[in-house]
Amino acid sequence: GGARFSPLPLAGEGAPKGRERGKTGMMETWSICSKIPAVVSRISRLSMKFLPVFLCFALLGIFPAHALDCLIEPRQTVDLGTPVTGLLEQVLVGRADRIVKGQTLARLESRAETAAAELARYKSELVGPTQVARNKIEFARRKYTRRQIMAKENLMPAQERDDAEAELRLAEAELKVATENRQIARLEHRQQGSLLALREIQSPFDGVVVEQLAFVGEVVEPGAGKRGILRVA
Repeated sequence: GGARFSPLPLAGEGAPKGRERGKTGMMETWSICSKIPAVVSRISRLSMKFLPVFLCFALLGIFPAHALDCLIEPRQTVDLGTPVTGLLEQVLVGRADRIVKGQTLARLESRAETAAAELARYKSELVGPTQVARNKIEFARRKYTRRQIMAKENLMPAQERDDAEAELRLAEAELKVATENRQIARLEHRQQGSLLALREIQSPFDGVVVEQLAFVGEVVEPGAGKRGILRVA
């Protein structure tokens, strides 16, 4: 009939079990933490392994457009003009075309300059005046030699010998003039070729045509404030 009371645990009796549970939790935490470096290393290896695949997807446009939302700015943009005034005859490239350094992009009308360059080339290749001067020298030398011998033997006056010598010196001077004229013609040909090259617009670097600023049939002029022919980047 009487009530029974269970004795209360003494202080410190439940402490061992609590310590065991705390120790077990610390060991589990330590085990998880010790595995983190290995997991991170594995993720890094996987990332490097699949990085080329991700790049290919990006280049092929497989990813959504908003994932690649960006703006690429060119390092330099140049408006190509002309150093001489002329009529635009040809534009050999269009917008978005790739170009290389030294490529001819446009030409101005150049019939007169082409004819002048051809004439200068022809003059530089002439050999007639030089050959005539050499023949004169050969004839004047033989004539002078004969008259010199005859003058020594008193078979003719010394004046005729001197005249023959003067003819020889004159022929030699004509050869020199012919040689100098041919050299001048070569320089003129080079000059005309340079003037003709100014009527071709060439690319100063590898790049892309951004915009066409002038069209066939328009007159283009040099100058910083003038409109160019092509804009390249």
